[in-house]
This record gives sequence, structure tokens and C-alpha cells, in this order.
Amino acid sequence: MSEAVHIIASIIVPAAASSEAAEACRRCIGPSRREEACRRYEIARDLEQPGHFVADEIWATPAAFEAHLASPHFQALAAALQKLGAELNIQKVQPLEPLV
Repeated sequence: MSEAVHIIASIIVPAAASSEAAEACRRCIGPSRREEACRRYEIARDLEQPGHFVADEIWATPAAFEAHLASPHFQALAAALQKLGAELNIQKVQPLEPLV
């Protein structure tokens, strides 16, 4: 069994803060993807619910995910989202049929 960590996170901000939240997310995507242990890092905007975003991430190991959470770029994102009053729900998931 792989020790990779799969993350699905939902982010909800007030609709009026949607553009600001999207920009904060964009600033985190590039540096996150450049982390050595990053296997996938996508943040998508919900097209029907303004202010709703979903992150889909895969990290090589649990320690790599924890290091990402402590990284300056993620901490900046977390601070920006907190300032916007975001609800954040992070789920560690296990694919039923992982890609090979």
C-alpha cells in the first residue's frame, strides 16, 4: 500500500470575497507544485456557487503533507483565507481504485 496522502479540501468564503480568495489560492499553487513531494495540487472554483473552491492534492508521504502545511506559501494562504472568514474542511482520503 502506498503511503501517499490524498487530500480533498473544500474552501467556502462569502461570495463577495470570491475574487480575493481565488487570488490567494493562485499565489499558493505554483510554490506548492514545486515542492519535491507534491504529486498533485489543483484548486478549482465551483462554477455554480460563488465563493466555493475545492482543492485536490496528493503528497508523497504524510511528513511531506505536514511540511506543506508549515510552508510559508501555505501559511500565507491560510492567513488570507482566515481574514476572509473562510470555512475550510480538509479530508484525508484513500482512493478505492488508485491510478497506477
